[in-house]
Amino acid sequence: MKVSMAGRGVLVLSFALLLAGACGVSSNGSGQGGAAGAPSNDDALAGASAGGTASGGFGGVSDDEPAGAAAIAAGTAGVGGADDAVAGAASLGEFPAPKVALLGQRQTFGSYSFIVPPGLTGAEDQGVFVMSKPDDQPLCLLYLFPPMPGEQDRPAQALDILAQATAVLDPTLALSTHVDPLEFYRRGLAGNGWDYVNLHVDLVSAQDQTPVGVAAQVTLVNLGEQVAPIVAYESVDGRCLSTNAKVITLPMLYHSLEFSGLGAASRDALGSALLGKWELHLYQYFTSYVYAANGRYANFGALDEIVAVSLSDVLVKTTTFGGDGAFVVQANQLGRFPDGKPGSSVIFRLEEEGPLSDGSWLGHYYEFGQDVGDKKYFEDSYTRRTE
Repeated sequence: MKVSMAGRGVLVLSFALLLAGACGVSSNGSGQGGAAGAPSNDDALAGASAGGTASGGFGGVSDDEPAGAAAIAAGTAGVGGADDAVAGAASLGEFPAPKVALLGQRQTFGSYSFIVPPGLTGAEDQGVFVMSKPDDQPLCLLYLFPPMPGEQDRPAQALDILAQATAVLDPTLALSTHVDPLEFYRRGLAGNGWDYVNLHVDLVSAQDQTPVGVAAQVTLVNLGEQVAPIVAYESVDGRCLSTNAKVITLPMLYHSLEFSGLGAASRDALGSALLGKWELHLYQYFTSYVYAANGRYANFGALDEIVAVSLSDVLVKTTTFGGDGAFVVQANQLGRFPDGKPGSSVIFRLEEEGPLSDGSWLGHYYEFGQDVGDKKYFEDSYTRRTE
């Protein structure tokens, strides 16, 4: 199917109707939102800062996790809140600039503030901000919609918005029913003060449910009583949105995205949710970090190098590395200060996938980076270890 999204103008013109109806349409047909008191990741994270296990949100740090935390020496750089982090950074010296920075001109659209991801152009069009690849090949489209009242069930609301937006965009398309997007989705925390749920689903022909080679995602940002919908589409054979894609368009937007009027609650929650043990496995490379509530971290890693010693034999040489130090979280930046060495910082975010069969969620720590060769941006994905 040739999906040039020629109907994008129709989507923009018709979204006023979607705004009017989305708050009154829910998956269970109740038609009522529950904006006041709607749950967010901040609620679920309340236990994390106290060292308990949060339910319904990012997993907190239990008494026996991280495994190596007890062996980490006491430090002074705390992760409790924004003021504590600033004080901790001051005691360690000037907070270093991130290794890889977000480049580009910051733009504003209503309460949104962001940098258009590389490779896309963006402009406001009749009340919606549209970002796309100049040639539309492969397809990569993002729509930022004005905030709307939030409903009690945010994942269900997100799915409703995605279904309605897709139907307006092209009535011949629909969301695939082969997999229920609500059975396995993502929820995350950004250091810029907001949290979100993210659903992804393939598009199919509305008539016979045959695949059309296009995938869709919706990110519903929690703004308290309101939510901000971000709807996106990509070609299946040239993905641009997903974290595991070669082009990380949506994560790039996440890293730069800010909303006016948000407090520091999610910033503090990000520091609390970071606590624990994280591991990265990448080909012959392995590394792990343990972050403790006392502001200290421990790192261990290993790199296997395969060396040919003859026509039939190879030698595997393993190099190990590691160290301890203090860490500080400031907004979406993690500063690490190894003992006796200069500090450095990275841009990061946290996300969970689930629920799994046992009801738990799989945690991911994403660290923003850039390839030294082709200069393309990427994210290293660390997985939370809970045993």
